[in-house]
Amino acid sequence: MNLWKNMNAGQVEQYIQEVMKQAFGSHYTEQFPFTSPFPIMNHKEAPPSPEFYETDEFIYIKLPMNDDLKKMIKIQHNQHHLHLMNYPEKNQQKKFVFPAPVKRKGTKAVFSDGILEIKFVKLKDHHYTEIDLFPSE
Repeated sequence: MNLWKNMNAGQVEQYIQEVMKQAFGSHYTEQFPFTSPFPIMNHKEAPPSPEFYETDEFIYIKLPMNDDLKKMIKIQHNQHHLHLMNYPEKNQQKKFVFPAPVKRKGTKAVFSDGILEIKFVKLKDHHYTEIDLFPSE
């Protein structure tokens, strides 16, 4: 297996092409749905999703992030949504829906060990209005 250690990507591909020709013939590319060079799969890793934790009084959100992102991120929220600017990357934004309404005041954010934790105070008064049913006329 020392053969592979000393080869660059072009040499490895050339070796694979030769093996394929020996195994399937010189016109093997017509038999397969790919042609040389082999397609390179460029899978971009999905950004990590935030973790939501809910208690009777608070909603917590934990977001993994690095120090560079911590310097650029802008955090905004209303009663129902969290808006993160420059997240998961610069010039991008994400919007998350809270599992319950939160207060506009009292939010705290702490960054520690690569995790941003935001604590929101739940809104107790949901401003419900009761509606009476009347018989149709």
